[in-house]
Amino acid sequence: MSIKQKVFTFLKPSIGKIVLTIILLLYFFFTTALALSMAFTDLEEPPPGNIMFAFALTGFIVCLPYWILEEYTHYSPYLYLLIELAYLYIVSCGIVWLLGIIVKKWPKVNFVKHMKPIQKRRIIIGFALFLLLIFFGGILAERISKNDMSSFIGYYTDKGIVYHFGSVVVGADAETLETFNFYYAKDSESGYFEGNRISGSDAKSFIAINEKYAKDESHIYRYGELTDIIEINSFHDLGLDYARSDNLAYYKDVPIDGADSSTFEMLGWGYAKDANRVYYEGVPIPGADAESFELTAYGRARDKAFTYRDGQLILPTY
Repeated sequence: MSIKQKVFTFLKPSIGKIVLTIILLLYFFFTTALALSMAFTDLEEPPPGNIMFAFALTGFIVCLPYWILEEYTHYSPYLYLLIELAYLYIVSCGIVWLLGIIVKKWPKVNFVKHMKPIQKRRIIIGFALFLLLIFFGGILAERISKNDMSSFIGYYTDKGIVYHFGSVVVGADAETLETFNFYYAKDSESGYFEGNRISGSDAKSFIAINEKYAKDESHIYRYGELTDIIEINSFHDLGLDYARSDNLAYYKDVPIDGADSSTFEMLGWGYAKDANRVYYEGVPIPGADAESFELTAYGRARDKAFTYRDGQLILPTY
């Protein structure tokens, strides 16, 4: 059998593969929702280590495309979901292929009934080894993390002490701790980023915008550091280092001279545009036509006249 035939056989659709893909997709949504709920919830008693280990192991496998494409998911969420679905289908094909190796064949009816005793034993032994991996992996992880795997959930409290990913947050008040996400939190005295007190922050008005930015009534903070952004209430993070407020557009928190904030939008791969100009990493691209400008591939774009790569004109558009 040629490589092409092997690939076709591997990817050939079947009811089992489709059903398994649907199950994995549901599990993907479940793990994502659970991770978000854990990130935004102050857990007084974190889950047991073996449960956390199983969740981390299987969640990482299922959500692998998200970790790889996280920076770009906001640009085209539908494309990302298609990639995730294709990835889960390939994973399902791999699972069916492995099962096929174990049982040697895949009967259309109850395959367990038709298996030889040695094949049944192999499946039982394999499943038992998987359970042992989860159990002992959890015990090992608990020993490595002295806080019962709580380091997976960002901020949490234990016996009146605040922790962030397993490390003590010095000076934080467990009674008034409020968690926003994995990175930002506050108590009655201050805001915190990655377990470090944000000097000068106003605890009463402090709130996280997302995992990168936070704000209080007077300041915007990026990764816990004070910025020079002055339009606090209208500030909006567009992603990939671009942002805007009522009257200004920003790249890496520095205002972009002449940008029209009301029409400013982030395109992806370093590109942005407003009604009048196109920008690459915050710098205007001379001669680029904003109306017809569009992305074509990673780092590449075009307008009605030219093609661009990494913000540089490379050839005319035909």
